[in-house]
Amino acid sequence: RRVHGGCLEVSKWREQLLSGGAEIISSRELRRNGPVTAPIEDVDERLQAGSTFFKYKASKSMFSSKVRELRAVFWSAAERALVWKEPGAKKIHGSIPFDEIEDVVPGFQTKVFLQYGKPETEHKCFSVVTATRTLDLECGSEGERDEFVWLFRQLLPKYAGLNAKGNPCSLGPA
Repeated sequence: RRVHGGCLEVSKWREQLLSGGAEIISSRELRRNGPVTAPIEDVDERLQAGSTFFKYKASKSMFSSKVRELRAVFWSAAERALVWKEPGAKKIHGSIPFDEIEDVVPGFQTKVFLQYGKPETEHKCFSVVTATRTLDLECGSEGERDEFVWLFRQLLPKYAGLNAKGNPCSLGPA
């Protein structure tokens, strides 16, 4: 059974996906067929649960030769931000306010991935793009990547143009 057109709630969709009862729709197919919708509460819930990804760094530091590190990444409704930390840790390493996110793109479309990404992992990668930075993540599978790209694209319109308090952002004097 295909998951398309918002017929299933995200939590049920994930259940069916994990049990083999649903087929992943590729990002290409999502772009071709238009947006898929789901109850926003289900999208919020799934993104708050988050997942563990490899987070790519823009550059190697003098203290570490690692280009990618394992991070728990999730949506914090309280902070209205996408946050990441070491798995199991309490301290947050970083965050991106949701109103700053301009797009979520699959594959290697950012400077970081083009410089450090390995071709054999491109199908599992996506980037969260803002005007000043990117958050470049590698998933465990292409299916997980497609799920998170889809989830973020569902939530973006809800928070577009809202500040951390949920008020419309001022664009400055008219």
